[in-house]
Amino acid sequence: MDNQSQLCPSCSSIDFKSAFALSDKKIAWMGVPIVATRKEVQADCILCLWVVARIFSDINANDRVAAVGQIGYHFRAIGSQWVSKRPFGPGFKGNSDVVVAIVRGDSNHYSVDTAELLRAISLGLILPLAQGSALQPSEISGYRHYRGRIVNSLSPDFTRIRSWIDECHSSQSNCHWKCKSSRGNTSFQSRVIDCWTRQIVPLTQDLEYLALSYVWGTAIDDENTQTSQTSGVVPSPAPQTIEDAMSIARDIGERYLWVDRYCIWRSENRHLQIQNMYEIYRNALSTIVPVEADSAGSGFRGVSSPRSNQIRFWTNAGLLVFTFPHISYQLILSIWLTRGWTYQEAFLSRSCIFFTEDQFYFACRSDYQSEDVEQAWFSLSDAYQETLEPKLFKYVDRLNEGYKSDSALVFYGLRQCIYKSIIDFRFRRAECV
Repeated sequence: MDNQSQLCPSCSSIDFKSAFALSDKKIAWMGVPIVATRKEVQADCILCLWVVARIFSDINANDRVAAVGQIGYHFRAIGSQWVSKRPFGPGFKGNSDVVVAIVRGDSNHYSVDTAELLRAISLGLILPLAQGSALQPSEISGYRHYRGRIVNSLSPDFTRIRSWIDECHSSQSNCHWKCKSSRGNTSFQSRVIDCWTRQIVPLTQDLEYLALSYVWGTAIDDENTQTSQTSGVVPSPAPQTIEDAMSIARDIGERYLWVDRYCIWRSENRHLQIQNMYEIYRNALSTIVPVEADSAGSGFRGVSSPRSNQIRFWTNAGLLVFTFPHISYQLILSIWLTRGWTYQEAFLSRSCIFFTEDQFYFACRSDYQSEDVEQAWFSLSDAYQETLEPKLFKYVDRLNEGYKSDSALVFYGLRQCIYKSIIDFRFRRAECV
């Protein structure tokens, strides 16, 4: 890549190397501007075009260029404590990294509107790469530097997903006891899909499995579903979302997958299974979520259809990348979050792998990772609270009129899970006495 062919003269002249070399202790809490306010964009500059498309995304597309001229924007260096709280706390003596955000408004003031800064951070940051940057990161004991990764739009890094799951369930990890699965230990008979053979097999206590949380959509092939329950085999082809989910399971190294469409049989006590479905998601190794899918036929981005291209460009600081939006931003805009049923599934899961149009994100009870960043954006408490914590029950009010009955299932499942958690807590406490 040649930066001269990608960036306009104004963007090419930005001294990113000096910005990333700043000491966070010399940067004001709200950061410092590294360029003057800009109110123009160049049509042949990928960075200018990205600013218009991303930073002014809440404005009608036809009015964005005019908004840039009225509001303006600037590049701002901030300490990475704004985006990664993990290294900070009692006893931490190192420096945080410096990252660059693109913020709307005037750069003449060292202070900036907090809401505008947080919005800029949630929409993406400019970062040097973990490898290949002109900046050589110094070593600070106990601290992983905050760096970007290149994301392949055609193929997710399933090896990384596998490593995150293994770390989460490792007995040495901080989240082991919060995220450890109980495998197939359910109080009712259920089934899972064998992703190697497509057979629907009994879910036994020794089976480790993934679960799928997705939006069915309006078109439901009852005949297809009924046939699978009669034959005990997932039809070929199945709806694209399910085909992709089975492919993901195999790529991650897992054989079994639970999908409500094929694993809840009408010939059995379907009502009992639905009432206790929280056990399925709570005991799963992880739950995979196609955030962008609005139906069973949509599939997963990055599996059956390509993902968005990541913006990267050469500067005097080496190759830099523009990270993708934070997962909370992606979820709030999704159809998936407006369905009480799917909301319940993810909330009750020990961990989730969210596939979006840009990348995948991993979130569990004690950690949060994204494909495009070497170190997690927000600490777990922030990531989880901003996506799946109970305060997001307000989004249940956004349920489509045709799905209002989902809300009852949400609260029933949560009530069952909370009750079981109380019993488990008391039992463990009694064991320790």
